[in-house]
Amino acid sequence: MKEKFAVIGWGSLINDPGCLKIESDIWKEDGPRLPIEFARKSSDERITLVLYPPYLKDKEKWVTTYWNLLNVNTVDEAREDLRKRERCPSLKPIGYLDKGKIYCTNVKIGNIIKSWAITMGISGVVWTDLGSNISLKKVIPHLSLLKNEKYLEAKDYILDGPKQTNTPLRPILEKYVSNREI
Repeated sequence: MKEKFAVIGWGSLINDPGCLKIESDIWKEDGPRLPIEFARKSSDERITLVLYPPYLKDKEKWVTTYWNLLNVNTVDEAREDLRKRERCPSLKPIGYLDKGKIYCTNVKIGNIIKSWAITMGISGVVWTDLGSNISLKKVIPHLSLLKNEKYLEAKDYILDGPKQTNTPLRPILEKYVSNREI
């Protein structure tokens, strides 16, 4: 039986898979429920969706992720493709599950993904394993400082994100960016 490899996503990856060798342009909407939030300031100043372990204690705040099968032969190939798509200099921020082995920054999140993969009959999974680097209380103040192109890019990221990724902070951010004048 041929092994199945998948990628899990919740943000820009869904609308822009880049070089990922995804099986279908239509992402499946029944990925694992994970703690996700707009909690990372990216190198281009946008606030992006990332795994957010503080929500592990409150499953009501979790979101159902998306997933897609990959046309690859190994998890290592899948990791390298996701690394390139995410423009990471190393494989370190690429979480993965390969034949029961989990590599990620949070074991609880890794085990959630592992349980989901077993249920789905998937032997290998990759995901972007970046965490928060900004306090949720500082997200709107950060956005308020952005000007022109930087602000428009940040606004687009928030408004164009997959609707299923409805985090607790998302409606607040959508309202803010929709009402703010540049």
